[in-house]
Amino acid sequence: MKIKINLCEQTMAIFEKISAKREIKLQYLIRQVIENYVTICAMLPKPKGEESRHNN
Repeated sequence: MKIKINLCEQTMAIFEKISAKREIKLQYLIRQVIENYVTICAMLPKPKGEESRHNN
């Protein structure tokens, strides 16, 4: 649950920054959001199938 909340907070913080600085391009916003998702996904536990493959 905390991970989902953190993701929302990070995303909202980015949107707030964009609102404050309109000169920042939408492309930058999208890249930041994607990076946050990738970071969160990397922290999530892997499915059991994935884990066994990596351990062997």
